[in-house]
Amino acid sequence: MKFFSNIFDKIFAVCGAIVFCQGPLIIQQYTLRLAGHLEENSLAYEQIVNLAKTAHKSIQEYLDAFVQNPEPIISAQGKFLQDVCMRHFSLVDAWQSLQNASPISKPFIFFRHIDFDILKNTLTSFSPGFAFNLETIVYGFLGLLFGTFSYYLLCKMFAKFLSIFKKKEKAPESAAQKNAD
Repeated sequence: MKFFSNIFDKIFAVCGAIVFCQGPLIIQQYTLRLAGHLEENSLAYEQIVNLAKTAHKSIQEYLDAFVQNPEPIISAQGKFLQDVCMRHFSLVDAWQSLQNASPISKPFIFFRHIDFDILKNTLTSFSPGFAFNLETIVYGFLGLLFGTFSYYLLCKMFAKFLSIFKKKEKAPESAAQKNAD
């Protein structure tokens, strides 16, 4: 039984390492998609800025002229333009944060600025692999520890479950023995 326990321990550890090694690749591929979204949005944002300059207004004044218009169609267009501008700043912040993040802080920055539509598209076309750099080695080591710890917890939970089951079996036997005495 110890032989199988050692094998499963190693399988869990290796699986954890393999899964965690994908983290840097997911973040890298997500960052590439994020950059694409930012580039496309920047074109629209620059057009809004140029239109505001042509109208001799600040961006906010230009947007307010649309939003505050009593005509619902024009007001809706203003809200759309505001959304384009807000998304631009959000994408710039997310991209710059990921670019400036250290390998240790990158997963936390990633989850703080995550855009679920971009993540969904990233995972849809994700290509697993292994990058041989310090970041991937650290993630792999953490995955190794996580896999080992997961196996340990699973064994403890299974042992606890079996001990509860065995206690329930012994309880009727004990009652039968007391009645016989």
